[in-house]
Amino acid sequence: MANLQINAPVFVPSTALNHDFGDTPVGRLGNSEVRQVPSGPKRLFQAMRTAVKSLSSRIARQMKTGEARNNAEFKHSLKQTSTAAGKLLVALTKTGNQPLDLDKVDDRIQNMLNSMIPLENLGTDINKVVETRLDLHLGKLELDQLMSLRESIHEAKASDLKNDKNTFYILHHLSEAVDRAATHLLKKDCQEMLSAELTHALESPQHEAGKPGIAERCFSVLLTKSEELLKKHSLSSDDPAVMKQRKHDLVASFMDQQIVSRGGHDQNNYVGQMGSFLKLLPTKTLETLRHSGAIGGLSGDRVMSLAQGVLGNRHEESEDHIQNNAEHLLKRGLDAMEDPEGPVHSASNFANAIICLADNLKTLTHVCEVSHMNPSRGILETGAKAVNHVKNIFKDSGMNLTDLSHSQLLRLNEACRQLGIEEPRGSIGYEISTRQDLLTAQFDRQIQSLAQTMAQGSTQDILSAVVKTQQLQENLLDQFRALGEPIDDPIKGMNFRSEMMTHAMNLLSVEDAQLLHGKLVHFEMRSLADGLDDAGQRMIKSKESSKEDIARGLNMMTASKNLGLLSQASKERLLQAEVSIPPLSEGRVDGQKSLSQSSRTAIREVFKVELTGDEGMTVVGGKAPPKTQQSVIDGLNAPSPPDSTGKTQDGRGSGVASSFWRDLGRAEFEIESEDGTLTNMLPMNLFKVADESGKDELRLAASRMILDLCDGDQSMAFFITEHAHQGLLAGLVDNLNTADSPVKLPDGTPGMPYGEATPKYTFSKSKNGDIQVQVTYNIHTPQVFTNKGMNNPVMLDPTSYANFTYEVTLTQDRQVLLSKPVEMDFQMIPQ
Repeated sequence: MANLQINAPVFVPSTALNHDFGDTPVGRLGNSEVRQVPSGPKRLFQAMRTAVKSLSSRIARQMKTGEARNNAEFKHSLKQTSTAAGKLLVALTKTGNQPLDLDKVDDRIQNMLNSMIPLENLGTDINKVVETRLDLHLGKLELDQLMSLRESIHEAKASDLKNDKNTFYILHHLSEAVDRAATHLLKKDCQEMLSAELTHALESPQHEAGKPGIAERCFSVLLTKSEELLKKHSLSSDDPAVMKQRKHDLVASFMDQQIVSRGGHDQNNYVGQMGSFLKLLPTKTLETLRHSGAIGGLSGDRVMSLAQGVLGNRHEESEDHIQNNAEHLLKRGLDAMEDPEGPVHSASNFANAIICLADNLKTLTHVCEVSHMNPSRGILETGAKAVNHVKNIFKDSGMNLTDLSHSQLLRLNEACRQLGIEEPRGSIGYEISTRQDLLTAQFDRQIQSLAQTMAQGSTQDILSAVVKTQQLQENLLDQFRALGEPIDDPIKGMNFRSEMMTHAMNLLSVEDAQLLHGKLVHFEMRSLADGLDDAGQRMIKSKESSKEDIARGLNMMTASKNLGLLSQASKERLLQAEVSIPPLSEGRVDGQKSLSQSSRTAIREVFKVELTGDEGMTVVGGKAPPKTQQSVIDGLNAPSPPDSTGKTQDGRGSGVASSFWRDLGRAEFEIESEDGTLTNMLPMNLFKVADESGKDELRLAASRMILDLCDGDQSMAFFITEHAHQGLLAGLVDNLNTADSPVKLPDGTPGMPYGEATPKYTFSKSKNGDIQVQVTYNIHTPQVFTNKGMNNPVMLDPTSYANFTYEVTLTQDRQVLLSKPVEMDFQMIPQ
């Protein structure tokens, strides 16, 4: 019998599988941590259906059923399936300790299975129906609801329900759908919580020129954030080792996800940037990333590969460096006096070769241990030969240690210890001790000077001397750290400061110690210390404080602490000498409230902070706020005025911009030579009395000086004069006329002082040909203070003033940059 072939049309439904019927289940579900995703059957109804329709009956039905009827049936069945899926999720919802109703779950699963029979009869892929409808429902749930469903599904799969293929099939699909929804939320949360941190991590090491520890600290922040995410998504562990790996897994997975999200050339750049970041991470971190596993539906294959590559490169590079360092050292003659590159005549280079050899041997050993690699054949023997050769050199001659920096000296000592080179370590230790003694003596002299100032000077002199002392101490502490003192810990650092103070105080005579302590326990000094601490704390806590303000506040608090340390150290000195201690003078100290006018003046002059009343505070000097800096930058990059044609007003063609030409005579212009000599470009005394022709001659002379500064480059000269005039002040003046003005009255009102102003522009040339312009803008004896919202301007005392300085660089490639920030100093005194 011949085969019968019937070409029936393929049914394409008009309703999408993910059509939202609005029947998503609602309600809060519980929390849990269970995950189980077994495989399910490929076909839904093969075991369930009691009768199978013949091919001929299907064809007959398709021929009888019109497209409209099929679409209506499809949509109705899809909606029934969606409703059944929603009811199933509700049945799986548990409230509190309420047990799961397995009979209801089974009933809802059977309803869902029955509702899909018409869909399969229409030729629909049932797997896609189940996945799509469940994804639609679960995509609208919160994470805690998904976690509760995961627990209920696990309970249902562990029950007798698993014995029915089709029931277990639905539970399997549901389990996978919950995991997909949770993974989607995990990706979303990762993007929100880790994206900014990853960007910072990738950029910071570049900005910091790869400083040791910067990348590691950035990566540590990523791990901290990942721990929060793991706990939120019930993926954490009580086992520290497991938790550590999971944090690395999640970070690697997210980094991988970010790579995937970028396409084309941008992806290649991003991978390169990420590889540069990984190069700065410790070997152990790279090894952990190299074995990162999938977590929460995310994987980190690309990052694992990058980490593997970095480890391999680190292994190869360390071997190359060992070879180079060893070859350099093996070339050195045993008679160091005869070798120009040996330890006597080139101590720094010789020391660096030893340090690098030790560092790279340590790196190679560590990489091999952690990553289970092996060093190349012979490389360790080469290093050992170099070490033995260095030992022989040191036996026959010494080393010029005075040419080494503090850090080199310390690192050389550690390198020799690591390599087993004992000969120079005694002399290195002696050199370190000698340098520490010199640092201590330097501080001792400063304390003696401070004691004299405190005995004889004014409050301002005393505060200036205290700040100078603390600046010196900070510098000395940095040097002590470089020489190996373990004072990075804040407590150890404070103890070390105290020891330095005590040592210096013990060198004072008893009489000087008495005078010093007597001054420190006086009400003026006690109130100064308390007021500094009070004002400094409020400054660092203020939401309006910039980074510079916070640093200023910390310096004020440090000065307060140093006054306290001085008082304690001088007291201990007197107790040790068994002499009488000057009593506290009368008066109750109460923070800023108890400050005398002389103390307020001292704080103003030293810290550039004006304290008014009990809590009033205005920064009156130092680096201007960020908004002022930005306003100046915006002004520099504003379009040039349309009349900057390069022609002078009289058409004589000086080669400079007309705006510069017009400003000559309105401001001071000078040129600074390489040796610091200043030349006035336009003598104002002559310019003021000259006629128009004479003024033009003076302007032309100034223009030629600009051309000479540019080595005859007329294009560069025009570019400079197109910008170097009052336009450099535009951004600053704009800022002073806003509520963000850094100039303020004692009550904190911001605004602009008006009065006689003297702009000055000082030109100099850098070695690369760029032109620097030092901008100075001084407002002398301003008479009026106002702002846009002030109805009645404030009249100012003649002693008021406002001074601003900053530097602008005009580059060879025609950029205008703010190369040194705006510094300010003002005093506004209302009449």
